[in-house]
Amino acid sequence: MQCLSTALQEHHGTRRLPGCHRNPNPTHPLRYTRITPRPPRGPAHARLIGNTDYDWYRFLAAQPDVDEVNFWQPSGGGGRVGAVSPGEPFFFRLKSPHNAIAGFGYFASYSALPAWLAWESFGRTNGAADFDEMRARIERYRRRSGAADSGRPGDYAIGCIMVASPVFFPQEL
Repeated sequence: MQCLSTALQEHHGTRRLPGCHRNPNPTHPLRYTRITPRPPRGPAHARLIGNTDYDWYRFLAAQPDVDEVNFWQPSGGGGRVGAVSPGEPFFFRLKSPHNAIAGFGYFASYSALPAWLAWESFGRTNGAADFDEMRARIERYRRRSGAADSGRPGDYAIGCIMVASPVFFPQEL
């Protein structure tokens, strides 16, 4: 990426910005080129990407006027979501074979709840038409990971990451 601001500053007699280096090509119109972008700094630039189920995405993308979703974690999430503050971007990444960012929203909160209570609290914003459908998906992932079965349907903790103002990208992208 060319460092146009540095070239303009140099033209006007001011010093170049940090991170920009002299272009080895003397005939190039811009004598300074940014070699690598500087990484974002500070907690306001933290990002979280959650791997998600395609059916969760497809169901919620078809819902009109969804203002908040429950991005559930079948294992309970370990009781935390890293160093994320409310309002920070949260990206939805589809699992294989799709392997694509399917949308985003803004982290609101995290809590670990029994699956039945998550359904009672958030309903269809769990990404399923009913509790049985949600439970079947959760239990499929729990079996794959070897999580213990409580013996009673939906009586196990899941991580509930509340994501506000979700945006779902069209499948065509």
